[in-house]
Amino acid sequence: MRGCARSNVQLIDAETGAHLWAERFDKPLADLFDMRDEIVARLANQLGAQLIAAEARRTERAPHPDSMDLYFQGMACVNKGLSPAHMTQARGFF
Repeated sequence: MRGCARSNVQLIDAETGAHLWAERFDKPLADLFDMRDEIVARLANQLGAQLIAAEARRTERAPHPDSMDLYFQGMACVNKGLSPAHMTQARGFF
């Protein structure tokens, strides 16, 4: 590709080596900074969802969950999808 920038981005779990997310970005060289901003935004969204899921797993073991524990469990349900079952489960935590 002439005059284009290409970047392959992967998110790998450092402990397990499991592949969590990958995406390929192609932009004209003139849009290189836009591509960087897009990569950072998408990666931040993925990391946010992964961190919420990890916190939800941790809080499931809490003997006396506090409001943040319940929030993380609710958000983990929302991140699973917007089905009625997931929303009902999330509402219970919220």
